[in-house]
Amino acid sequence: MTERQRLEFELLLRADRAMLLRQLRRVNPPALVFAKRAASFPGDDGQAAAAGASSDDDTAVAAHDAASLAEIDAALHLLEANPERFGICDECGARIELHRLRLVPTTRVCGRHTRGR
Repeated sequence: MTERQRLEFELLLRADRAMLLRQLRRVNPPALVFAKRAASFPGDDGQAAAAGASSDDDTAVAAHDAASLAEIDAALHLLEANPERFGICDECGARIELHRLRLVPTTRVCGRHTRGR
């Protein structure tokens, strides 16, 4: 992987990370915000209820986003600490296709090993 490609993936991962953090803050604001707005927890307002959303939906979204954030952090760590291993399939050691990495920069396997994951 070239230095330019490494930088490209770092920027992609950091942009995805920032977006997820914004989303997590929206779904699960800090406790101080909850204390100030105790009457309007995410998913508990009339508009959300009419749309079929609930606090359980918020919890599921937050859990998914937290897992995605952990994958991004792991990919960033690998990219920074061991850049020659970034983009290498964990299963066979082959280089992961660049188009695949651009679509899913957190992927750890090549296209051949995606089945069952």
